[in-house]
Amino acid sequence: MPIVSLFLITIFEYGASSLLDFATVKLRLNIRGKLRPELIELCSNLDYPCIENDKTLDLISRVKTNPEEWVYKVFNDLISLTVLVMKVGLILGILAYNVWWAVLIIIAILIPFSKLSIISGRVNYEANRQVTKQQRKYLYFGKVLSSRDYVEERVLFQYGNRINEMWLDNYEIARKYQLKVEKKWFIRMKSSGFMTAGFCIIILFLLLAPTLNGVISIGLYVSFIGIIFELIDLLSWDLTNKIDAMTQSKEAVKDLNSFLELERIEGANIKSTAPLKFESLAFRNVKFKYPNGSCNVLQDVTFEMKAGKHYAFVGENGSGKTTIIKLIIGLYRGYEGEILLNGKSLKDYKLADINATFSNVFQDFAKYSMSIRDNIEIGDINAVETMTDEKLHQIVEDINLKEQIEKLDKGLDTQLGKINESGLDISGGQWQKIAIARTMVSSAPVRILDEPTSALDPISESEVYHNFQRISKEYTTIFVTHRLASVKEADEIFVLEGGTIIERGSHKELIDKGEKYCKMYETQKGWYV
Repeated sequence: MPIVSLFLITIFEYGASSLLDFATVKLRLNIRGKLRPELIELCSNLDYPCIENDKTLDLISRVKTNPEEWVYKVFNDLISLTVLVMKVGLILGILAYNVWWAVLIIIAILIPFSKLSIISGRVNYEANRQVTKQQRKYLYFGKVLSSRDYVEERVLFQYGNRINEMWLDNYEIARKYQLKVEKKWFIRMKSSGFMTAGFCIIILFLLLAPTLNGVISIGLYVSFIGIIFELIDLLSWDLTNKIDAMTQSKEAVKDLNSFLELERIEGANIKSTAPLKFESLAFRNVKFKYPNGSCNVLQDVTFEMKAGKHYAFVGENGSGKTTIIKLIIGLYRGYEGEILLNGKSLKDYKLADINATFSNVFQDFAKYSMSIRDNIEIGDINAVETMTDEKLHQIVEDINLKEQIEKLDKGLDTQLGKINESGLDISGGQWQKIAIARTMVSSAPVRILDEPTSALDPISESEVYHNFQRISKEYTTIFVTHRLASVKEADEIFVLEGGTIIERGSHKELIDKGEKYCKMYETQKGWYV
């Protein structure tokens, strides 16, 4: 019977271990399958100011690094710690039955020892928080050294060694800081462990006298030796490590909760299927400064736009042109004054309605590694299923890309970028035209071009603006540009300086005034003489 029992226990132990491994893998996959897509979805709905905040970026960087592992670790560490505490409790119970005073000594040591482990876990994870900024830096420099986007300048300027030094400097700062903290607390923890081991060995010496006097049998004393040494191993290493790990996992989950509490905008990733009928847009004494900014970027900006008209914002760099566009499309809402869309405060609209009202392309537009067709169609995501080739061909013809696309074997279905083996890399000017096509394909009643033609030559730029104006006659258009020759056809031009509109009027009216706009225009005119 004992042999059969031993055989059954061995089979059970092996089988239980295999089942536990299987359950662990399944649990991790389930957590990953549910948690990671949800985190990506939450990231896409973050309020825009959050994305531009360094602390938030550090938080996102930590949370996005294997979040499922931290959630799993909390679960796993909790179970392991519970089992370990039960084991220690059982051993202490056996010891207390025979030498109760020894247990009191061990508990007196264990309480501060556990607190020290908790502090160690918190400090070590805080060190991880502190080095996140350095990690973001050296990961960026690593991207510069390895990414194809930088290869031309990397070869031309031969800056590889310099960037590698910058990568190494930031990597070493992060590594040494974390190592310093972990080393400090490791020494403290293990010093306490040696103290615990010393006290336990003293207990064994104290038990020698009653053993020699016959109060405790030699067999029981030998058992005590085994129990004490197992207790030393549990208290000095396993328990402290588990408490430390559990505390770090708990701090990581706090970060996850902080991320979940970040401000999000309902409908940030949605475009209404029924665009508003645009009637007017008005700024009333709008003042604005960026979060954590020290001064206003816009100061008492007032203007009004009407449906079907064409407008332009011009001015020097930093005058506030792009900031106005960001406020119009709802990226920032922390402004003073009023922004009225159809006579109603912009803050009272859902972002999904604002997304459907304005279609814009920025100077730093995105380049998507997918087909030309997909690159253009995402400009009106609600109409992708019904988008016709005829409409797409007309748009690429309007932006002067028809010839180039017709020469390609797969035409509109040609893959762009280098994610796919057959991906085509096109010029910066062609990328800009595709970005403009996204705006033109949209059904939004207001079309915005914010410095979209910087990579185009003057002739191509003039053609793009002329064609854009021609096919946007039924739309309201807003141009933001440095090149004043491109805005001559605008119904009204707003000239900005220092975050304030200093002039307004048609091209002819502003030229006749002979002030800021006229001087800028004459200066640029001289570039081509």
